[in-house]
Amino acid sequence: MPLTILNHPKTTKPAADTLVFGLFAKEPVEKHPFYTLLAPEQKQYLRTFLRKGFTNEKDEVDFVVLPSGKPTAFLVGLGKRADWTDRRYRLFLRRLVSLAASQKVTSLAVALHTLQYDAVTEQELARTAAENILLAEYRFGKFQKQKPKGRKLQRAVLVTATPTGMAAALRTGKIVGTYANLCRDFSNTPANHLTPQQFAEHARELAKKTGCVFRVLDRAAMEKERMGAILGVA
Repeated sequence: MPLTILNHPKTTKPAADTLVFGLFAKEPVEKHPFYTLLAPEQKQYLRTFLRKGFTNEKDEVDFVVLPSGKPTAFLVGLGKRADWTDRRYRLFLRRLVSLAASQKVTSLAVALHTLQYDAVTEQELARTAAENILLAEYRFGKFQKQKPKGRKLQRAVLVTATPTGMAAALRTGKIVGTYANLCRDFSNTPANHLTPQQFAEHARELAKKTGCVFRVLDRAAMEKERMGAILGVA
């Protein structure tokens, strides 16, 4: 089943089995928007769990099964908010995919509006999230005789405070992530399974779909363009 990435307003409960609590240093869990979605006994359980030693430090992680079983929660320490950067955000997103795989989580929700840094907009956060979740999900298994077993992340719900422009932001992120992964497929495929001619045909089909201009350079054309570095290893 392909991974679904969608936007959800912060005012209602997202359709996900696992809620991600990204917690910055010294910020109480009660201020996180997902906290208000929990039942009273779940709130109490979470507060008790945190008092046992979770300090919100960078890279600190716990998976919590709350009373009644759903939702479950990922607690992820983010360290000092002043140290939060674009790179840290991207690594956080990719780590979520890894955590989901380790706990067999099939759907999770992330409150993007709690993760802003510098002057970045929620739309930029959403685009980056869609792109990096897809990149982290990538596996090259074309030649595997036995496909990996077990559940896989199927839904990522990105909760935001501002719905305006989110559809376009998610679409852009999905395009970048999807086609970056396609390039990884090309790169990982051995030459005896993807000849230059076959690669050119793939490129031609992609150009048709996207409206790009496509041109194949043969040896004569490359010699004319003085592309000696490529011809030297062709």
